[in-house]
Amino acid sequence: MRMMAKNDKRRNTGTILIGFAVLMFGMDAMSGAVEGLRDNETFTNLLTMFSNPIMGILIGFVFTAVIQSSSASVGVLQALSLSCIIPYSTAIPVILGQNIGTTVTPIISAISGNTDSKRVAITCLYIKMIGVIVVVGIFYALNSFIGFDFMMKSVGALDIAIIHTLFNIISTVILIPFCNVIEKLAIKTIRGKNEKEETDAFAMLDDRFLAMPSFAVGKCKELVCDMANLAREALKKATELLENYNDEKFEEVNMLETSIDKYEDKTSTYLVRITKNQMSSKDSKVVTELLHCIGDIERISDHALNIAEAAKEIYDKKVEFSNKAKEDIAIISRATQEILDLAIDALINDDIEIAKTVEPLEQVIDRLKRKIKNGHISRLRQGDCTMELGFILSDLLTNYERISDHCSNIAVCFIEMANDEFEVHEYLSGIKSGEEEFDEMYKAYKQKYYIE
Repeated sequence: MRMMAKNDKRRNTGTILIGFAVLMFGMDAMSGAVEGLRDNETFTNLLTMFSNPIMGILIGFVFTAVIQSSSASVGVLQALSLSCIIPYSTAIPVILGQNIGTTVTPIISAISGNTDSKRVAITCLYIKMIGVIVVVGIFYALNSFIGFDFMMKSVGALDIAIIHTLFNIISTVILIPFCNVIEKLAIKTIRGKNEKEETDAFAMLDDRFLAMPSFAVGKCKELVCDMANLAREALKKATELLENYNDEKFEEVNMLETSIDKYEDKTSTYLVRITKNQMSSKDSKVVTELLHCIGDIERISDHALNIAEAAKEIYDKKVEFSNKAKEDIAIISRATQEILDLAIDALINDDIEIAKTVEPLEQVIDRLKRKIKNGHISRLRQGDCTMELGFILSDLLTNYERISDHCSNIAVCFIEMANDEFEVHEYLSGIKSGEEEFDEMYKAYKQKYYIE
């Protein structure tokens, strides 16, 4: 199934079955390897020493910390129980120590991380340590008063699994009411340089996630969605500058464009690195979609900055459009903002129906550009506008049209990825050749953004 199946679900099922087979084979191999210890007097004396709760916890902690896997160390203990006589009095402390030892893995992983990752690691340690202290205190206190008869009985592999599970359930239930206390303890233990420091947006592009392509692709999708929202904000601020210019807002647009450039560089590089690993067909399609969309989103931010620069030019030169030109610019601005909203919403929400509404509006924006240019030529002949304003207007219209083109690219790419039968050029030629649904949406947008 793993090698021959073409369906991802069947391949995953095969992988799961192989995993269980290897697990059972490993348990059997470990059990056979330690079978000779049954009659070893030295090992028997060693097990007796582990019956001391402190020593048992310490041994369980050290062994698990060395191999960095509580499941593996529990498996070894279960293999020993199948071949040797291990009493509950020995198994329980070792299991508790194994639970503390498993926190070494996140601690090592967080060494090179930021403040929050270190706090997560130390929180894992506190949860396990506090859980062990509470459970040991309660359990051995009851044992000293009541005296549990099963303590000297032989423990089985299933019993070890049950003890391990019960400990985690009981400690979780006990500690749930004290989450805030543990949080404050972790913050006091790991102090940041600035408690209000911003989280690095690209921290999720960790090399360790490359071994898990599906998870890594999901994180990249989140970043691309954040990038798209920044582009939406950049266009909104740039359009506002045309109505009311100020240097502070212009700098905000400039900073947004710079930030989007960083998103484009880091995310696309990481996506290319993901493709070097084996991925499912679904993840492969998502990576292709994201790589296509990233370039379009980055170009949208460039055009938003161009619009802001046009607004700055108007302000610096102290020129002003006619009232009719202002009305026309406002209409095409609203239409462009809407088409960007539609494209981004379709991308974020994976909504193919929203994506289908983009192309009709793109055609309307192309029409608006032509009509506004023709109107400017008429006003120029009448002396109501100047050549200088004509150049600025032409730049504005070109940027609005290019933004709508990139929105169309995003929507068409999404539709193509959602349905393998679609090809970009075939899709565009098909919907423009008289489809009833397309015509209805085109007429609705044409009426909504009507110019005399």
